[in-house]
Amino acid sequence: MKINILQWRYSPFFMLLGFSLLGISTANAAINCTATMSDMSFGNVYPQSTQTDSTATLSYKCTNGASETVSARVCFSIGSPGGANRRQMQNGTANRLNYELYQNFPPSTIWGSQFFGPKTPLVITPITIPANGSFSGIATMYGRVQGSQVALIPGTYTSNYGKSDTAITVNERSGSTAPSSCATNTQADQFDFRVQARVIDECKITTIGALDFGSIISASTPTTVRSSANLINVTCSKGIPYNIGLSPSNGNVDGLGVMKNIANTDTVPYQLQSDASGTVWGNRDVTSTNVGKGVTRIGTGVVQGETVYATVANTDVKPGSYSDTVTVHVNY
Repeated sequence: MKINILQWRYSPFFMLLGFSLLGISTANAAINCTATMSDMSFGNVYPQSTQTDSTATLSYKCTNGASETVSARVCFSIGSPGGANRRQMQNGTANRLNYELYQNFPPSTIWGSQFFGPKTPLVITPITIPANGSFSGIATMYGRVQGSQVALIPGTYTSNYGKSDTAITVNERSGSTAPSSCATNTQADQFDFRVQARVIDECKITTIGALDFGSIISASTPTTVRSSANLINVTCSKGIPYNIGLSPSNGNVDGLGVMKNIANTDTVPYQLQSDASGTVWGNRDVTSTNVGKGVTRIGTGVVQGETVYATVANTDVKPGSYSDTVTVHVNY
């Protein structure tokens, strides 16, 4: 009988278990901020004006949920609706009004976003909040509609900023010194607001020179004179119908006036006309919706010159200089 004796052998293997107790900052994600932005209304905007300014107000509140003092760099980003690189309000699909949002006034620093839209500096707010405390503040946003956008048609223009167009980031740490840069992770709360303006019908009038008959021989036959092509200059908003009436100083609505000589009592009658064929140009029944005896046009946003004709029928008067003043009426 044979017995096999088995010998168990083992080698001791010691695994050291241990841990290092690290100091975990209670300031990690301790601060939460919420914000609201008021709508920015530019009110009435005139296409031929230099610019139009307005403001809106950002109101925010940050709460420290930690049991120690925490300091933070709070950054409010504003992009552009749809991620566009230019800020524009829209009226329909084709009509756009250029504007910009700024952090200061006079405007120089654009209020932009670190994530989208204009890549410009943000409004950054360093704050220190005691344990379980809060901090509230406001910031003014300045807006400017660029001037001389003469191709604009009248109407209401809007730009809507949703929560996908804005962001709040909080970079924080324990103590009383805030980080010097913005965080890269956004908080859940964003803010929305609207930018709005109303482009107004506008017409501007200027005159250049005079309708001058020059020298006429006394008792000569009727004389017709034509002005330069820009004696009357009218600039009206694009697409706006307007009617032009002319009134001599005597108030005659059919464009029949008289020129006077300050040295004597003689007068020289004349007739205002809109063309060489003698069509009367007066102010009878001329309104914004009726051309009457005036001239009708459609605004283009740029200056449109008008030529005026006039006929003198009787010059059997004493020699001298004769003149009159005509008032231009633009109805729109």
